[in-house]
Amino acid sequence: MPENRFHELLGLPEEVTDPDYYQLLAVERAVTDSAAIEARFKEQMTRVQHIENPRHKEFLEFLKGELKRARSILTDDARRREYDQELTEERGEELRKILSHMLVDGKLSSVAEVSVIAEGRNLGLEGTFIRKVVDEELQKAGAKRVSANGSAGETQVFQNKKAQDIARQVQEARLQTRLAQTRAHIAEIHQKKAEEQVQAVMQKARQAETHKKRAEEQVMVARDKAKQAEELARKAITREHVAAAKVQMSEQERRQIEKRFAVSETRLQAYAEASNAELELIRARGIRWTRLAVSYAALFVAGVAGDAIWALLPGAAAALKGDIQGLLGRAGGALTGVHLLAGVAVLVVPLHLLAARKRPFFAAPLLVMVALALAAGLLRG
Repeated sequence: MPENRFHELLGLPEEVTDPDYYQLLAVERAVTDSAAIEARFKEQMTRVQHIENPRHKEFLEFLKGELKRARSILTDDARRREYDQELTEERGEELRKILSHMLVDGKLSSVAEVSVIAEGRNLGLEGTFIRKVVDEELQKAGAKRVSANGSAGETQVFQNKKAQDIARQVQEARLQTRLAQTRAHIAEIHQKKAEEQVQAVMQKARQAETHKKRAEEQVMVARDKAKQAEELARKAITREHVAAAKVQMSEQERRQIEKRFAVSETRLQAYAEASNAELELIRARGIRWTRLAVSYAALFVAGVAGDAIWALLPGAAAALKGDIQGLLGRAGGALTGVHLLAGVAVLVVPLHLLAARKRPFFAAPLLVMVALALAAGLLRG
């Protein structure tokens, strides 16, 4: 018999290979009390959450989703009625297929009928409905009930086993389909989150690029002002010209010119100093926004790399994730990828404050943020 993980993990009967939502929560069909269903859901979910076997990692995620859907449907009267109808039709059709293989010789032994009834109960069908299906199929096939004796009984037992094998294959195929749908849904969720992260990082990169362009424009304006100041300096009267004029001018005129020259020289020096200070400030701003743009680009690459390692090197990614979880366990035990990303967000403040300083002060928070972003990406896998 193939592996039955519902039996291994939830303790369901071994013959139930594809349980319905009633069997999954271990509640009777007659139970309609939402509180009782909620209690059974919590018991089963707690049992699943305490399983740490990595061999069942993917199946456990599927099982958690199935338990949540079971609780959601069975506590909603309208959805429950719709589910009951679909379930009865689907499982009834499976039971009819089993019977069709048993009735190929136009006979149904008592042993085979007992087996059919047991199989119907494993499918979650009620006894009255099972007997109704058996009677309808007997009439449809023109078959009759016989006692199980001799070679006829052996033939019927063989046909019974063959029909059960086919039923198991159908159930296994249906289970695999549901697993595939769950995988696709989880992959779609991860893809959407990755796209949102990429959009956010790209938006920040665009903002940093805009600030960089503004800084470059300010630098150009400052350079133009510096050129204008240089032109004014060239046009100013040189000290040699002033000395020659002093010889020809009266004492009073010389004093007036010296006074005007001193004022002009003071103003020119003050303007040059102000221009130099403005140039230095603009240059510092340009360096700051350039570093911030590089920082956000590095965080984007680290975040994407964390997810990409799972796709390119799943083995290495799993090993790294184990190492990271071990370190986090020693550090605090309850830290997760969300906490790491929160750490990245907290470090954004010192990153902005240190962006204009010397490289060692700026590089320290950046390296820590890149490491946290990469580790968070690996933990999300």
